[in-house]
Amino acid sequence: MSVLVIGQNPGNNPKTATYKGHTIVRLNEWCDDLGINNYSFANVVTQKGKVKMKDVDFDRLKGLVEDHSKVLALGVFASNCLSVINKSHFRLPHPSPLNRQMNDKKLVKQILAECKEYLI
Repeated sequence: MSVLVIGQNPGNNPKTATYKGHTIVRLNEWCDDLGINNYSFANVVTQKGKVKMKDVDFDRLKGLVEDHSKVLALGVFASNCLSVINKSHFRLPHPSPLNRQMNDKKLVKQILAECKEYLI
């Protein structure tokens, strides 16, 4: 199984992914829970800062996803971009520490269980 994780765009935080709750740390924890040993990662937009749909290179995105059997979108923006190109995917909440959904551990557990079903 070839899994691709799609994010929105690079973060502005100059810190590396070393602190607890950082996006990539949480994503890796989720992948461990989901039994994903290897995955590819890309952002729909390569620039930092606020982005809009007009900033997305949809031809680039189509090329990124075409060889992957399973695609996970991190958050609504990434999911909406994948929907524009009609790519089947599973939307996870964005794993950012700023996402208040991360405070609801039961919700996160339920979403990860649904994602496991998608990955089968």
